[in-house]
Amino acid sequence: MLCHAASGQDILRVSSDRLKEDLTILKTTLVELHPDIYRYTPKEKFEQVVDSVERSLGSELTVIKFYRQASLIVTSIRNGHTVIKPPDGFLRQSKLMPLRLIEFDKSVFIRNDFSSTDNRLRGLQITRINDVPIGELVRQIVPYVSMDGFNDDARYKAAVEDDLSYYYNIIIGQPKEFKLDLFDPSSGKNITEALPGIEAPEYWAKYSETNHFPWNIHFIDSLQGAYLKIGSFNNLAAAEGTKKTFNNFLRDSFAKLEKLNVKRLTIDLRNNGGGELKNAILLYSYIADKSFKFAKSVEVATIDKPTYLEYTNYQAAARLDKINSKQITRNNGSVQLTDHFSLAEVKPNPKNFEGEVIVMINEQTGSAAGAFATQIKSNKRGLIAGRENRDNFTGFSAGVPVVLTLPNSGIQVYIPLRKFGYAVDVDTGRGVIPDFNVTSNTKDYFGGVDTELNFVLSLFR
Repeated sequence: MLCHAASGQDILRVSSDRLKEDLTILKTTLVELHPDIYRYTPKEKFEQVVDSVERSLGSELTVIKFYRQASLIVTSIRNGHTVIKPPDGFLRQSKLMPLRLIEFDKSVFIRNDFSSTDNRLRGLQITRINDVPIGELVRQIVPYVSMDGFNDDARYKAAVEDDLSYYYNIIIGQPKEFKLDLFDPSSGKNITEALPGIEAPEYWAKYSETNHFPWNIHFIDSLQGAYLKIGSFNNLAAAEGTKKTFNNFLRDSFAKLEKLNVKRLTIDLRNNGGGELKNAILLYSYIADKSFKFAKSVEVATIDKPTYLEYTNYQAAARLDKINSKQITRNNGSVQLTDHFSLAEVKPNPKNFEGEVIVMINEQTGSAAGAFATQIKSNKRGLIAGRENRDNFTGFSAGVPVVLTLPNSGIQVYIPLRKFGYAVDVDTGRGVIPDFNVTSNTKDYFGGVDTELNFVLSLFR
């Protein structure tokens, strides 16, 4: 049994009548707006989850305990873009475990130690946190992770890397310190450490410092090759005090590929969680060997305003996503858009690369990056190396979200408005399956050796 340490929202109690009102608003809005709510969880099972949560409310409940219950409704949909967040005040007053973690084959290691200036705990394996075995802890967090489909390995990795310090805070509790049982692979010794939590703003600032600039390109003369790292499809990324647009980065990079007569290109999308779909389409245009349409269909649940409009930003989201009645057709109960940039036919860029392409993915490749990998696979434009990604190969729900703020608890829920259909294969609820399954190991990772990239480059030799 895990102990839940108290916080402000853990002390604030709300009556069951008010929480039932929040629950009604949550369920109604999800059903009205979500374009694919029953894709993985049939309506009957979804209703059972909602009923179970309602029965658990009792006479009153703390806000954070209600959040934990409501989370099970949201994650039961199994869509990575349908996300629930605790009230803002809860996160602002939080103290987090000062570690960024990484997972290898269900074992958890310290990637970054924010409690020290020398990263002294990096590379150590965590076996227990506050006397709870790490595997048991992660398994308790996994049901609260929003993710598409049935890739359980990706869901487990996300519980650790997306990250466990955050999930521990909102699902397990906020202890004054974190007792860590550690194992040092280099010495074979067991170690115990007690680390105090750090304030959330400090944690996120240090976390951001560990993220590298998301785009870069390197040329490999011996292979007549190039390595293109795309860590994000976000539209702008800060680098050394400047801002570089994705469009300009690609323009310059592919001009160099042409100038240097590059024949082999590796595109690394590992740990790319997505960003602007337009940028994924733009990148694909630089390697396309024929005209293409990124999406085969785009659906919405409705063009009508939700019942509880006053608790949402629906009108602003609909404007940004340009939903209007003149751009739809109705077919067998579905509402399909006829005008969306992802449906347009796109010609190859005049500077398009015509050589060999290998795309690297892993469990953390998602959203726009997952859609890009789907295009590579379904159009047979290149090979895929790595591990199955976190999205559904045939499509998923995304786009500009509607933000629903539950009036009594302050909990926020992000609801996507678009259902994108990318491939025509039978829907198995799985991601892109690589042509080459490639894994790394802790010795190489912490030794600065990229095992996966070395394998991919060997394919070009």
